[in-house]
Amino acid sequence: MKTTKSILAIILAILVAFSSVAICASAENPKITNIKWNDDYSIRFSFDGAKEYRWSIYVNNNMIWGYGSTQSTSQSRERMLPYMAAIAKAAMESKGYSGDVSFDFKIVANDADGNSISSITTVSKKLKIEDVANGKLASGDELWEYCKVNTSDKTKLREAILAAYEPERAMIEQALKSANISYDQYMNGVITSAGNDAYYTFKGTLGQVMRFSYFYSNYGYTDISYANKAKEISEVNVSINIPKHGQKVSNYIHTANVVSQTAGVNVTPVVSSKGIYEITTSTYQSKFYSKNLYQIGFVVSYQDGYVPAENVCIKVNGIDATYAGTTIGTYEGVTGYYCTQELNATGNFFQNIGTFFHNIFAKLGK
Repeated sequence: MKTTKSILAIILAILVAFSSVAICASAENPKITNIKWNDDYSIRFSFDGAKEYRWSIYVNNNMIWGYGSTQSTSQSRERMLPYMAAIAKAAMESKGYSGDVSFDFKIVANDADGNSISSITTVSKKLKIEDVANGKLASGDELWEYCKVNTSDKTKLREAILAAYEPERAMIEQALKSANISYDQYMNGVITSAGNDAYYTFKGTLGQVMRFSYFYSNYGYTDISYANKAKEISEVNVSINIPKHGQKVSNYIHTANVVSQTAGVNVTPVVSSKGIYEITTSTYQSKFYSKNLYQIGFVVSYQDGYVPAENVCIKVNGIDATYAGTTIGTYEGVTGYYCTQELNATGNFFQNIGTFFHNIFAKLGK
């Protein structure tokens, strides 16, 4: 661990030196006048002839550690806030800062050859450093996430999750009172659920995500991103081709006969190991017979960024599904919401004759 921290210290020293050199600009060059640090902490800037910008944030006009360069003429709040939180925490630890301090955004414009064509331009904001370090510049109802982490180290995972939530413990305990669940019970459930898979993505407020990240990388803000709220889907449209007489069920479900027509939704046909359920004869069959009624099963699942509305409507070929599951489960190895639609198989006159005898024998064999 000490070796790792030493290496990080060396890398950061190099970054600081690099940034200090890279951001140097001749005092004879003009400053960047077209620059604005917005109230939401995003920032915009532009300078004629600039091909690249080098920038960093200082605290009380002191370099904490370097950042880098961009060819863009803006930095989003989602890019700025995690960086500012990490800078604030580092400044508190290394400089002992507390209370109101000056966050100084310093930027210089370079040409295509990397030469400075502007002077260093600084815009500042006076902010309470503890609030910045704790991610309070982001509203509490925003959802942020830390990149997937390996869950093989259960102790590390547990410590990271506990640290993430500890400052809000009293508030969480109050919310759990009505359910008669203790804080420890709740946290054990969260930790157990997080460790169920090989990789885990922590989501929470920016402050919680920053605290979680410190257990995986002291400078893990680069692995933090704004988790856009999932798009709610109120209607899922599914297209199902009508089965044909003589068509094998195994062939039917492995071809594009059951397809989602709604973005963000996957639809997977599923069938029992016994075969397709033939409603007409109340038996399971391995192929379809014309005019008979069948129960076509499929599982609806939602891609990342999409969730079902409370009363989501499942439509098949334009009409409501015969049955639409409301709870998630695993069916024939496929996880999602189980649905069914009743459809008659098609066929000609002669195939209908074959169905007639099939139905007799099927019912006799029950």
